[in-house]
Amino acid sequence: IVIPIIFLVHDLFFIPKAASSVDLVQYEETIHRQTVISRFLFIYTVILFTTRCASSFNAGRLRQHAVMYELTWLCNSTLLMGSITFGVFDDGTATNWLFRRRPLIATACCIGVSIDQVLWYVDLVGYMVSGKFLVGVMKYLTWSQTLWIDRLTCTHHLWTMPLFIYASNNELGLDAFKLSVCIVTMKVCLSRWLTPHCIQATKSKDDDGSGAA
Repeated sequence: IVIPIIFLVHDLFFIPKAASSVDLVQYEETIHRQTVISRFLFIYTVILFTTRCASSFNAGRLRQHAVMYELTWLCNSTLLMGSITFGVFDDGTATNWLFRRRPLIATACCIGVSIDQVLWYVDLVGYMVSGKFLVGVMKYLTWSQTLWIDRLTCTHHLWTMPLFIYASNNELGLDAFKLSVCIVTMKVCLSRWLTPHCIQATKSKDDDGSGAA
């Protein structure tokens, strides 16, 4: 639901820069760069999704549901949005409305997720210098219940922003900031709608009947 709405808002209210108004050689180089990066993002997203789903098979229903929730988070969905809008399915002849190249959306997603991912840099530097997480956004990686596959597939928090900025030719215009407000608002509403108010844990056979999970 959210992805088509974002595409519709982009198409209705944001006019892409005409190719005739930019250097054609640079424009073709940018298109090629975005295509290569979009393919990398697509492959990485598929790996992230399949490995996390596979790891949840024997981890219980709670873990299985958690994997699906995690994939709706902006830090993860930005990978999919970047793959589509940088043109992984658009070779210049795409007729499907959903698969058109819309690099402004990828840039807007990058801006939207920047607050969280800048804090990853703060935590990383703080941990390397003092052995402590200054903010705590990376702290879950040290939890005993965090699976190794989650640790392995969290690296995109560190390279998403630089990669997207490089793909967009270092262009972070005002339109991208405006569109990011729309994207973040819809993502917050989606997360609040999908996330349950509470989690019901089943009792094990050796429970004392107190109801503690």
